[in-house]
Amino acid sequence: MHITSAALAGTGILMIMSSFYEAIYARHTVEKMLNVIDVKLNVTKDATGPSYVSKDEFAMVDDVRIICFFACLIGASLMGLARIGCITSWRKSVKYTNASYKRSLVRFLSVGVLALIVRHYTCDIKSITNNRVAKMTKVKMAEI
Repeated sequence: MHITSAALAGTGILMIMSSFYEAIYARHTVEKMLNVIDVKLNVTKDATGPSYVSKDEFAMVDDVRIICFFACLIGASLMGLARIGCITSWRKSVKYTNASYKRSLVRFLSVGVLALIVRHYTCDIKSITNNRVAKMTKVKMAEI
């Protein structure tokens, strides 16, 4: 039980640290994602005018930061599950074990709900990139 708790705690810490890092560099990540799409479609940007943030880029950065926030909450919940598991194995009390089992089920359900929310935002990012690719290919086909 202690190894499982340590693995849960390590996973929680890793999720929190990586989500902080990704939240800080969210704009850079989105710029790289959109740049890869532009390179694949051979789209050149107009360098003469000022560079504004597109609506797609703004929405994607916002989605990435929201995903990072929920990843922090999931990581903290996993660390809480690890703590419940450690305390349960140390106390060895049936009454406390039953109570902690119910608490761990509630935490597990909250992790599941948060994972569904994260899935919604990742599907939103995927739809934005797919719409951008479709729009760019229509423009490329119109030029030909």
